[in-house]
Amino acid sequence: MTKSTCNRFYTKDEWVEIVKSAGLRLIEEFETSIRFPRKKSASVGFDDIIKRHDEKVIKGYNVEIVGEEILITEKVNNLLFCNDKY
Repeated sequence: MTKSTCNRFYTKDEWVEIVKSAGLRLIEEFETSIRFPRKKSASVGFDDIIKRHDEKVIKGYNVEIVGEEILITEKVNNLLFCNDKY
């Protein structure tokens, strides 16, 4: 999460709609996760961000603080689309 909190993640359904106009269709999917580490000292305003947002939102990012590191784990939709024309 950046200080401006301007992250945008798309859901599977949103991606399906976005690529439909290009003639693509979903043929396979699976979920993984990715972890973003960051030093707390390099995260100016982190505590303010945590205080400003609902606990449910923060839990959705799976935030973990280990020593001086902030670890944020996010689910990733891995989607494979196919264009039947090719």
